[in-house]
Amino acid sequence: MGEAFASHGFASTLIEHNMSNLVSMLGGTVLASIIQSSTAAIAIGIQLYANEVLSLEAVISIMMGANVGTCLTAVLAAFGAGRGAMQTAMANVFLNLGGALLFLPFVSLFAYFVMQLTTDPATQVAHASVLFNVICSLLLLPFIHPFASLVERVTGEK
Repeated sequence: MGEAFASHGFASTLIEHNMSNLVSMLGGTVLASIIQSSTAAIAIGIQLYANEVLSLEAVISIMMGANVGTCLTAVLAAFGAGRGAMQTAMANVFLNLGGALLFLPFVSLFAYFVMQLTTDPATQVAHASVLFNVICSLLLLPFIHPFASLVERVTGEK
């Protein structure tokens, strides 16, 4: 079943590009932007991984990209909702994009670590998603004031 799905669209594009983590991340970003759901994009990745079509590294990259791609929905919604909404949406974009770019060079190491936690493919991806989001948030905490200043500059001063 995995091979049949891989011969169409998204999966075959990733396979043709040698499963590059950057290409996988961009694919996750585009997919989540189009379907407006990071959860659905990650679920697709989990099924491809469970069917041995994609590697855990590729699915982690897709997950990171999906986190970025789903921000598009918040940005679009914020256009008519005021400055506070746009600040929240842009903070989400910066956090997810910054985290993805920070993690990208370490995807292989991160995938190895996650594989040590469990053998179940869906649980591995779930662990990776939770760890990615918690680590990114914790790394941002010491820089919260400069981060807030950046968001304010991008969205316009008070």
